[in-house]
Amino acid sequence: MFKKSKCTLKNVVTTLLFAFIITGCGEQTINEKSEEILGEVSEEILNTNSGDTLQNLGSVVLSGKAIKGVIENANVSVYTVKHGKINSELLATAHTDANGEFSVRIPRKHARRLLYLELTASNSELSPTMMTCDAFSGCGIINGESMQFGDSFPLTSDFLLRNVVKLEGHEEFMPAHFSPLRHMVVAQVEASSDGFTWSSVDAAGNQVAQLFSLETPVHKLTPVDLTGDAETLHLATDEEIIAAIIDASFLNIGESPNYKAVEEVLNDLTQQQGVLEEGEGVISASEVKLAASSNVPDTLMQRTSVVDYFSAEEDGGEEPPMQYSLNLGVSGGGSVSNSDNSIYCELSLCTYDLVENISLSLTATALQGYEFDRWEGSCSANTSNTCVLNINANSQVTAIFKEIVVVEPTYYSLNIGLSGSGTVKNADNNINCNGGSCVKMFEEGSNLVLSALPSEGFEFDHWEVQCIGSTAPSCSLTMNSNLSVTAVFKQKPVYFSLSINVIGNGTVQNISDSITCISTTCTHKLLQGTSLTLMTTPAAGYEFDHWELSCNNSTSSECGIAMSDDISVKAIFAESAAQIGMINVNWSAPTEREDGTALASSEIKQYTIYYRESQDQPYAGATSLVVTDDGSGNVPTSLSIEGLEKGKSYYLAGVTIDTNGLTSQLSNEIVKIVP
Repeated sequence: MFKKSKCTLKNVVTTLLFAFIITGCGEQTINEKSEEILGEVSEEILNTNSGDTLQNLGSVVLSGKAIKGVIENANVSVYTVKHGKINSELLATAHTDANGEFSVRIPRKHARRLLYLELTASNSELSPTMMTCDAFSGCGIINGESMQFGDSFPLTSDFLLRNVVKLEGHEEFMPAHFSPLRHMVVAQVEASSDGFTWSSVDAAGNQVAQLFSLETPVHKLTPVDLTGDAETLHLATDEEIIAAIIDASFLNIGESPNYKAVEEVLNDLTQQQGVLEEGEGVISASEVKLAASSNVPDTLMQRTSVVDYFSAEEDGGEEPPMQYSLNLGVSGGGSVSNSDNSIYCELSLCTYDLVENISLSLTATALQGYEFDRWEGSCSANTSNTCVLNINANSQVTAIFKEIVVVEPTYYSLNIGLSGSGTVKNADNNINCNGGSCVKMFEEGSNLVLSALPSEGFEFDHWEVQCIGSTAPSCSLTMNSNLSVTAVFKQKPVYFSLSINVIGNGTVQNISDSITCISTTCTHKLLQGTSLTLMTTPAAGYEFDHWELSCNNSTSSECGIAMSDDISVKAIFAESAAQIGMINVNWSAPTEREDGTALASSEIKQYTIYYRESQDQPYAGATSLVVTDDGSGNVPTSLSIEGLEKGKSYYLAGVTIDTNGLTSQLSNEIVKIVP
């Protein structure tokens, strides 16, 4: 540690063992060639300083939102960027919450550096990563169901959103948001010749913004959840709203209802190096803008500047869009409508004239006594009662409803038995059996999940009859016949605590070595009735003295224990007097500083002597003794060190501290053997 101190002093050979030299400290400045070099200097200082010279640089909070709709329960991984490349070592991780938000602390040593972030989907079946559909025209068919604006659906494991942010040295909080447009920026930066630098990030952010006629670079816009409340949307700027609608359009690439999955679109963006280009099989700016023009939510239709932006994209100085007719029919008892009821039909045939490329979400609603059966015509591929239809030609759609035929249900009995003490319940709590046997009646086809809950002092063991042999505390049943099931509970084993306190240097073990305690308090949980023998082994220079608490005052090296209650035992080891010795150390006081000026003995404040047992042990953690004025006006130049192990070698060195508080370098090392 002395070689890295601020005041570096020159070693001087002394007439006896060693001497300590005082020198002054010069000022040093940093030539800041670049922000990256400054970041590396900060990191180097943090990594190399230790002890009192280490400065706590603190941390900065990196937080943001994953908004493509809201992306909930996603993994966020943070990596550093050095010399334009992403380090493979993971720096930090976080997870997005129900609002798509995350927060993670980053060491301030990474200030002025770029950070690379990845957002990926969770593989957990219990807590999957979910995305909210923020495309007002709908998100197509996902897992066989039509996803409407505001619906949530799970993301697949190959989902990936990326971002690059820069930590400023003086900031306490830094935003780091995720969105498809930011993903485009990262893909462009990754393909640039300079790699990941802030200038390439800034250039890509401006390039993507210019593509969509935005004045603010996309990496500087705060993402907006289009499915949020009206107040949140009101507070957002026009460009933030427009960017969010464009982000939403990445779920409308392709032909409804067979839009590309968002995972596929983001992967295509990466493959295209973040560039939107015209051509077959690629994502183009024109199709993104076309999809975006149909994704303006009703809540924003009164926002003139936003509507004008997308109207301008639609018009482009070209001919007015084509109009097509929609023939909408209903068979049976029901109706068909869209989200704002501008289309509503409960007759055999209704006709509407609609503008080309409008996307409609039609919902079939059954009257009492009827149920939706199927679609015919242009929506025949849909299996749910909702159909998303793009108007690109004259279309015929018919919703078929059928009358509900009421059939009297069949009921079966479930006989629940219990062995031991516990309760059997189900999620609906219409089963609550806690003694003897219980009989419940259920409709044919009912699916039940029984949960076995043990009473205090008991634990669930297994099921019998139904779910026979299963040790899981739940049992799933389908009521297609009369059924019986028995939950078997057994008493829990009783454990007691064995606490062993070792005083002095030594070890306490049992015969099987399942218990080993060295100089600290150890606690073990043992089964009631367990018998064991504790044995003591003193460390070098120590001997066993006696037991306290259990085996109280016994001087035997062994202590027998029977676990009938919580037990505490204390083993006392004492130093062996014959093994303790001392060494004497002498040295000469320094007489001059490094610059050649004289150093009077009255200018010496103290000597600090360090000694260690191994040359592998750093002096920074070695034992130290301080020698100060003994009352005579001078600081002694000799020291006796007691309590050392006889026959053992000790390695010594020291420093001098003058009355100005300046500290010398560590002196030459000497070796002393305790006689």
